[in-house]
Amino acid sequence: MIAGNWKMNGTGDSITDLLTELRANVDQVGQCEVVVLPSFVYLDLTTRMLQHSMIKVGAQDVDERDNGP
Repeated sequence: MIAGNWKMNGTGDSITDLLTELRANVDQVGQCEVVVLPSFVYLDLTTRMLQHSMIKVGAQDVDERDNGP
């Protein structure tokens, strides 16, 4: 399994770019399960962009800070 927890980092534009690249290249990871865990505010965007993709979407807890790990 390869999982990316984005914490509270990223913008709508940077996440759109990242997901576009991931979708285009996910077949290169072979037999691994690929999971992304976006910030809550980008959960809907991520889920829509990865619909019908082999990349799975997870969620993470909420934090009181504006950004960071």
